[in-house]
Amino acid sequence: MAAMKKISLVLAVVVLALANVGVASAQFVNFPMQPLGRITCVATFVPNLLRSENLSARTGDSRLDCTNDGVYNPFAPNNITQYVLMNVNLTLNTAVTNMAAGGDALVIVNDNNAWNPQIGSLLPDGGCGFIIGSSGGQFPVPDQRYPCPQKGTITGASTLTWNGIQFPVPGAPNALGTLPTVDANGIPECHDFFDQVSTNSCFDLTTTLRFTNVRGNAAALGAGGTIIATLGVTAFASISVQTNQGAVGIILQGLITSVTPAPAGLQCENFADVFLVHLEEGFAAAFKTLGEPSFVNGDNATENGYPVLVDNRPFANPQADGGTGGAATQATRFIIRLTNVPGGLTITAPGAWDQAGLVGSDPGRCVVDPISAGSANALCVERVSGTDASGAGGSAAGTSGSYAVPLDAAGNGFLVYELKDGNPFLPQGLWISFSVTWVPDTSLDLPAIGSGQVDARFAPLSTVGVAGSDPKPRFVDVGDDPVTVVTVVRCATTLLFPFVTNRFGFDTGIAVSNTSEDWKGTQQQRGVCMVHYIGNIGDDGARVPMDETSTIIEGGEQMTFTLSAGNPVWDLVGAPDFQGFLVIMCEFQWAHGYAFITDGAAGIPTLAQGYLALVLQYDASGARLMDCQFRGFRHLLPRHGRIRRESDS
Repeated sequence: MAAMKKISLVLAVVVLALANVGVASAQFVNFPMQPLGRITCVATFVPNLLRSENLSARTGDSRLDCTNDGVYNPFAPNNITQYVLMNVNLTLNTAVTNMAAGGDALVIVNDNNAWNPQIGSLLPDGGCGFIIGSSGGQFPVPDQRYPCPQKGTITGASTLTWNGIQFPVPGAPNALGTLPTVDANGIPECHDFFDQVSTNSCFDLTTTLRFTNVRGNAAALGAGGTIIATLGVTAFASISVQTNQGAVGIILQGLITSVTPAPAGLQCENFADVFLVHLEEGFAAAFKTLGEPSFVNGDNATENGYPVLVDNRPFANPQADGGTGGAATQATRFIIRLTNVPGGLTITAPGAWDQAGLVGSDPGRCVVDPISAGSANALCVERVSGTDASGAGGSAAGTSGSYAVPLDAAGNGFLVYELKDGNPFLPQGLWISFSVTWVPDTSLDLPAIGSGQVDARFAPLSTVGVAGSDPKPRFVDVGDDPVTVVTVVRCATTLLFPFVTNRFGFDTGIAVSNTSEDWKGTQQQRGVCMVHYIGNIGDDGARVPMDETSTIIEGGEQMTFTLSAGNPVWDLVGAPDFQGFLVIMCEFQWAHGYAFITDGAAGIPTLAQGYLALVLQYDASGARLMDCQFRGFRHLLPRHGRIRRESDS
């Protein structure tokens, strides 16, 4: 895209050269000079594709092409005039979102692209048209006879106004005091409307007014909507406008996102994996680089403005020297927001990233390629530092190596990327890879148990949909809901007690030991145990959908209770008259259980039986694994990169 950024400057040089081309270098058909008659203008409109998320979308140009039907009469007075004062209102069917003071929307007359637009309508010799060179010479504007670009003003929520435009009368003479040489019929004859100096030359036969850099609230109309511009003209002359209304914006969704999450991880194990965020254009050129200043008609492939003078230098670098007027404050940006990330996790992001994932580690900067045959022009973004929470401000400089995303106490954080390269003629997308790591410290219950989410939006975010000093462009906070990308699962043990009873004089005692404490320095784990009763109470066979949860069991402690009385020490009430089986899920590894069934809980037993609880196997996602007692341990081994589950059989 670098080549496109140079097009406007190259065109400016060409226009300057053409401005000084005289009659000697070309031959033209002579035409009669025209006095002021009735002016008829035909309006045309450029319907740019606009992003539906955009509160300050740069609409397409509105243009008036005007002709003059005045005919010179050698036998009667003629109204010979060069300029007619004109006011033009441009109204959108949505709010105008240019600067509140105006000045960043322009009218350009006959494509007379001076570098220093003014609030009022000025001819080049009025101070806006000559540039002083380093050697003292002057560089004229493309045509010294036509007004320099004029800035509009905000006159209503949806209206821009240009007052006092000096409208060049089509076919008027170069000089009022000396008309062109007359032909055999006594009619002044124009020889060349490109010649700015000769008294035998005249103004163009068509006067064009192009209204450009108008911004409107596309988000208020939404995807599928259309921004309509209406032109109104007031002048001290007969000026009519045909078809004064047309589309300047077709609104489409600009950003499509998707996410590939990282797998769930166990709290008690080291973890390192990635999740991916996909940013895709809703249409070609929905992602825009920050372009060079340009007056090019309909240039909508980049976020740019118009050239202004900096220290009297016409080709000042617009970014380094501030030589861009009415420009976007940034190229397309993306804010990627993290929410509810469990404590103890580290999430790192690349300093830069492109479609192929070839940057991001070193040097962390995009390599911007010119658009040419065989050039892929992959989308490439660089991280922006120093932004506020909306994604505004700061600068995109990339970073060498990865960047740890700062997270607050609630696990919320964000980072911002800005587009540096891409192909505006193809819809494109890229995946950005984020790494997730943690080192367990279960004694502090870290990492915390829970899930973290991510979403992506255009940036900067805003709710301001009217004219003002806010960034341009700016975007509403709309898009897909946050998606879970990382989950920390507590390391747990699930124990099965296949038969327990408190019927017919029998009672069952249960013991669960937290064996994470040992003499080898194993990191202790702690947590509650959830007791699930699955069976019946009483002879009527009523099902028991009953669960209860113990208090915290530290490493080295044992939780004990009976069905008949529970145990208030562990906040368990038991289940009198129950018969069935128990599943006890403990939030720590290395839990082991024992059950003892006896008819002598209150005296001398005649029958007693004890057994060890079975340990059920689950993976980090909560899926139950094959029962290794009957299928063999080989079924716990990965097959084709995954662990086989019961649902696979």
